Amino acid sequence: MICFLIVLVHIYFDAAHTVIWKPAASFVNTNSIGTSISRDRRVLFSEGKDTHYHEHVPVLLQESMDLLVTNPKGLYLDVTLGYGGHAEEILKRTEPKGRLVAIDRDPEAIYHTKRRLEDYIRESRFFPVIGKFSDLLDLLKFHKLPMNDYSGIIADLGTSTHQLENAIRGFSYLNDGPLDMRMSSPLNDPFISEKSVLPLSSSINSAFYLINKAGEATLRRIFQDFGEEPRGPSIAKKIVERRHNTVIDTTAKLRDIITSSLPAGHKGKIKILSRIFQALRIQVNDELNELRSFLEVAPSLLKTNGRIVIISYHSLEDRITKRSFMGLKDTQIGGRSYKIITKKCVTPTNDEIDKNARSRSAKLRCIEKVKIIN
Repeated sequence: MICFLIVLVHIYFDAAHTVIWKPAASFVNTNSIGTSISRDRRVLFSEGKDTHYHEHVPVLLQESMDLLVTNPKGLYLDVTLGYGGHAEEILKRTEPKGRLVAIDRDPEAIYHTKRRLEDYIRESRFFPVIGKFSDLLDLLKFHKLPMNDYSGIIADLGTSTHQLENAIRGFSYLNDGPLDMRMSSPLNDPFISEKSVLPLSSSINSAFYLINKAGEATLRRIFQDFGEEPRGPSIAKKIVERRHNTVIDTTAKLRDIITSSLPAGHKGKIKILSRIFQALRIQVNDELNELRSFLEVAPSLLKTNGRIVIISYHSLEDRITKRSFMGLKDTQIGGRSYKIITKKCVTPTNDEIDKNARSRSAKLRCIEKVKIIN
């Protein structure tokens, strides 16, 4: 079971009803954590700071911040903290009274970013919390964090560089590692000194379980629906055939099975591998339902003129976001409605794509809560 690393906060109101936070204690002695993390994960520490955590380059950083941060003294919410690229920019663009609550389901991301941005924690401006953004209201309530009056909320739905390049997480076909793909349960929890999760073979929430236990029809549906891969049926069939003779427990084994199902010299191998691994990741982490749940509750947290910014990387994610925003546009509650700020989705410039190829499929959409003027 994952041990939650939480910055506890106390909320009280002064005479002007301004929200003020005071960080309390952590449940975990972070000074003792460094020695518990294996070298092959490339997560090492030097004087309490991580030195080999793969830094993630935030996508559409300037575009998202220009749309999001409209109140320098405001309260903001980042529900996909990751390495903290967007979070750090929010903190830089806001004044000392500006505050940021941040959420991530990956305890490793929370751990490293908490240490990297610890100065903002000491200043009572940054409050990282472990959890899924589909549980947003419960998380805020549990940690006694504000349930409204947010000037901006951002969600970057991409996978971080560290998750992709850290072989033990099992997200990428480029690095051989265990077939895991769980966002919230790394094999070796960085908060304690021993294994903290069940073996892959006993977890239905892992790519291992899907590849070795799911029926051919289920795999075919996952590959077609979430990967939009035309060769999904033949790949699903090959996987089921191969697992009769061997346990498919690593990303390399799965990669080899996928490529063996393709004609010799097939030029689209990389795209097909990307789609299949993406489809499995979406299924394992229930990403589309997570997004739907978040979009149902996030608008209620905004103050008037507050904005939501969503950065998606998959056509299904963008479709869900677009439909949600279109529905909000026709909603009127308590004298408030919603205005779509991005008539067309914002995409990366050619220069950004050249510098960060992973940004190429990104699409940004923004909506604002507005007062109805009769």
